[in-house]
Amino acid sequence: MDDRQANPQQRHSVDFLLAEYQSHRDAFWHNEELGESRLNFFVTLTTAVIAALAVRERGFLVSGGEVDPIFFYGLGAVLLFGVVTLVRIIRRNLVSHEYLRANARIRRYFTDRDQEILRHLYYKPWDDRPQRKKEWNQIFSLGTGGLVETIALVNSLIVAALCALFTRSYPGWMIGLLALVGFIAAWIVQFIYVKYRYDIGRPKKGEIEFPGD
Repeated sequence: MDDRQANPQQRHSVDFLLAEYQSHRDAFWHNEELGESRLNFFVTLTTAVIAALAVRERGFLVSGGEVDPIFFYGLGAVLLFGVVTLVRIIRRNLVSHEYLRANARIRRYFTDRDQEILRHLYYKPWDDRPQRKKEWNQIFSLGTGGLVETIALVNSLIVAALCALFTRSYPGWMIGLLALVGFIAAWIVQFIYVKYRYDIGRPKKGEIEFPGD
């Protein structure tokens, strides 16, 4: 193939990859915005339910000194939605990094043809990073304070509130202790789940074309 044939083909390849790059970038930002929207909706819903329950504060107890079931239903429903939101945000995080790794492959196409470009790239053309991960030494850390950590924190607080309601007839110190235990247990369970999803969601060796050094 001579240069007259090769050049139009190369231009077509460049145009195609640039369009693909733009598509991945737009999808990445759209995915990020969806995550923020889901978090905002979850926080708004939680606030609204708690506010509605606060309005019923005078009706907190029913006959016999028992807690009005509406409090359990309301907090339970919010917790269920929080769990679903956490699952979705984990998926969103994994997909976002897939878009970033996909664009790294495209950058590799250009750096293979012009090594001078490599010096100017802040993000290197390696498609085995970035990766989402959780380490065991982060189990009692808020990490970067991202969406996953925020949702897990709210869910843990809801579990603590439910534990306090279930044990309201106990001595005050025991209510506080059981609420704390519920909070810690909920946080640990969510951490383990997030770590598991991140571990199985990372790219496999057979999927990596351009590993980093």
